[in-house]
Amino acid sequence: MHILGIDLATRRYADIGMALLTAQRTQISVELIRPSALLRDPPSVAALVRLVAQLNQQTSIHVVAVDGPQGWQDPQNGLPYARVCERRLNTQAKSGLPGHAKPGSSLRFVQFSVDLFDAFAQAGWPRFGGPHEGSPAKPVAIEVYPTAAWRALGLRPLPSKAAVRRGDEAVWLAHLQRHFELSMVHAPSHDELQAVVAGLVGLTLAARGPTQVEICGLPPRLVDGAWREGPIVNFRPLLNYELNESLFPEAPTIREDRR
Repeated sequence: MHILGIDLATRRYADIGMALLTAQRTQISVELIRPSALLRDPPSVAALVRLVAQLNQQTSIHVVAVDGPQGWQDPQNGLPYARVCERRLNTQAKSGLPGHAKPGSSLRFVQFSVDLFDAFAQAGWPRFGGPHEGSPAKPVAIEVYPTAAWRALGLRPLPSKAAVRRGDEAVWLAHLQRHFELSMVHAPSHDELQAVVAGLVGLTLAARGPTQVEICGLPPRLVDGAWREGPIVNFRPLLNYELNESLFPEAPTIREDRR
């Protein structure tokens, strides 16, 4: 089972984190993909999807987990501004009607992310609709929010890149490894670590099914030719221990962070 986590950015490929997770018998193997070494700035939706399609030819990717919005606000969702999932998880960017976002500086990111989900759907990873779909038997794209994922694990979220201090990534990686048996050759950067967390949420969904994750928000739907709403998939509290038991039945103990 292979899951690709993407921490999205729009200005430089160097700011996009990508992590390919493979569930093995006793651990989760993590391969860090660095698009800045393969693609030329500025980032484009078409180039990113081609890169993922190339990876898929080598290793079939079951779930693509993207840290970015998949749709715009549904005008009938009962909120003055935002999608339901954004309000519930208090995301930094809020999607309004098509072409609108708060803060205004986030519009470029929101539009890029929605376009990326559209392109993934055309390439064979349609949007995940929610619990009614059951466990994803076919490839899907899901929306994740690593800040909420860290909190669901009982951890403080990884600080922003502007606020991170030297060595913080190693500290947060150690926290994460208390919950998941991760194997990787290189230490992840800030963006790559967020991509790892995104991938772990996708792996949880694929391994345990939609009833064993928290699915926040409304199913995606087309309104006037634009995709609206869509859920954010997140960890449920303590689910990580159940996931480890499912993936690694021979593991003698499950390490638990009780801070």
